[in-house]
Amino acid sequence: MLALFMIGATDYPAAALAKQPPQMSAKIKALIRKEDALDDRCRAPGGDPNGRVCLERGRILLKLTHLGWCWDSEKMDPIEADNHWMRCSDAHKIP
Repeated sequence: MLALFMIGATDYPAAALAKQPPQMSAKIKALIRKEDALDDRCRAPGGDPNGRVCLERGRILLKLTHLGWCWDSEKMDPIEADNHWMRCSDAHKIP
């Protein structure tokens, strides 16, 4: 399973978006914000009884990956705290 699906319960987007490279478009930033909001709801106790929120979050993660953006780290053995939104490497590309 790709590392981009192993998103932690930390509130990463505000700080992570502030550190992102300038080539991150407004469209990408908007998708990341939406994914973050859905992630909060998906992980909340009883927050997604039908699984629809988590499914939509997964769709957005796939879309971000197809657009070339991944939630990952450059480190070989990263911990969740090392992750941030970055351009996907060849290892992340979905066929």
